Amino acid sequence: MAKKYERDYLYQKAGESTWYVKLTIPADVRAALGNRRTLTRTTGTSNRAQARDVSYPILAEWKRLIAEARSSKKLVADKWRELQADEGKTLIQKRVDAAQRFYTPRPVQTEQPDTREFLDSLYDLHTDLIDDGRPDLAQMVKEYSFKLIENKPRTQGEGIDLHNKYLQIIEEVGIAATAEKYSLSETEVEEARQITRRPDIYKPRSPISKAMIAQWSQHLDTQVEKQKTRDSHVSRVQRLSDWLSAEGVELTFDTVHTFLGSVSSTRKTRSNYLWSGRSFWEWAIKYSPPFREQFGASPSPFEGHKLPRTGKDAGESYTPFTVGEVENLHKAAVEKGDTDLANLIAVGAYTGCRIEEVGRISKDNVIFTGHTPTSIKIEDAKTKAGIREIPLHSEIAPLFKRLLSCSIDGFLFKGGNNKYQNRLDYMSKRFGRLKTALGYSRLHVYHSIRKTAVTQMQHKGAPALVIPAIVGHETGSITFDVYSAGASMEQKREAIELLHYNFTHPG
Repeated sequence: MAKKYERDYLYQKAGESTWYVKLTIPADVRAALGNRRTLTRTTGTSNRAQARDVSYPILAEWKRLIAEARSSKKLVADKWRELQADEGKTLIQKRVDAAQRFYTPRPVQTEQPDTREFLDSLYDLHTDLIDDGRPDLAQMVKEYSFKLIENKPRTQGEGIDLHNKYLQIIEEVGIAATAEKYSLSETEVEEARQITRRPDIYKPRSPISKAMIAQWSQHLDTQVEKQKTRDSHVSRVQRLSDWLSAEGVELTFDTVHTFLGSVSSTRKTRSNYLWSGRSFWEWAIKYSPPFREQFGASPSPFEGHKLPRTGKDAGESYTPFTVGEVENLHKAAVEKGDTDLANLIAVGAYTGCRIEEVGRISKDNVIFTGHTPTSIKIEDAKTKAGIREIPLHSEIAPLFKRLLSCSIDGFLFKGGNNKYQNRLDYMSKRFGRLKTALGYSRLHVYHSIRKTAVTQMQHKGAPALVIPAIVGHETGSITFDVYSAGASMEQKREAIELLHYNFTHPG
């Protein structure tokens, strides 16, 4: 049976009535917490109930320190492994250079590290190691110094052996320094030793750790409104990080360029990955000290990429349907008995709304004049310009009235389950199956109906500055986007009424 203090962390020392609180430090963070095995503190009371109350904040603080130590180790990610691999390569090269020197026909004595200056440096190293609490390494230096003085090598083989002994000492000193700086556990120290001796076993891991991505994700919660956008950012950077680790390459401009090519050839997709990468980089340089230490002096690897501007790799925009094609889609939906889909097509055709905007239309944002719906307010949009009021076309108003009167939850259309609150995602898929069955390309989507509405208004003479006010776009002019109050409802109504479709079954 476990001792009492092992269950509630309280115990009494022999001969004392005072209760103490004690916590065993996990092995993986002992180095970061002074190489202690336990944390102990008096509660200052002999009353066990009071001691238990006193112990709670003490334990909370200790567990916070342990969590921070673990988090810190995660954030430095692979840095110490990379340093040891570089050190191992340097030591190997020094051994090769030494062998070449010693086997070059020349007096051996002139090539040996037996000068007074070198011995002085060994003495300084010995003193430093004693001061740093590493008598084991100091003893290695001492034994090496005596061997160098008393048994001066007289053959090339003896010279190489002595030089390699010196490099072994430097190797152990370097490992000790790394272990102290990065709070390595005993297991990690042994790993550092193996990497130093065989640097080829080390493959660079991504400097973008999961802990960093989790912290960045929390930051995005305060910066980006849309959950879908935040998730897309995180997904893209995680994919880059996984790729860096799988390929065993560092984070550089060249590796990002190669990664983009592995993801997609299209401009839009690559641009989105660079957008997410820039967002992460800016956050990490500001808020992650280990990342800033490693990359602070380096230019962002996500800047300066030249993306395709011509051909299919430049990206293809959605293709608008013709008016006749929208009519055919509506007719096909009616013939299939999919009245909801036919109504969705009609609403998009007469309002120019995005499908997620249609999904959020409810009784609360439909304006009535008497018993007739006359306009809708889009209050949740992708951009500021998307927040707008749209007059309802006279041909679609009766459908709005009927759908709202039959609604159970107050929305124009019944919503499905979608974690990004795109209520009509399921209907978008139904539309996709319908248009594919009719032979339309992948560039024909529900959004294409929005383009049909814009095109038809433009062809029928609607003012160029009124159409953006209807579909929720900026005009690109500071005068009209910033200073103007925008098109009037009467101007928008005149433009909307230019739309016309022969929907034989309006729903």
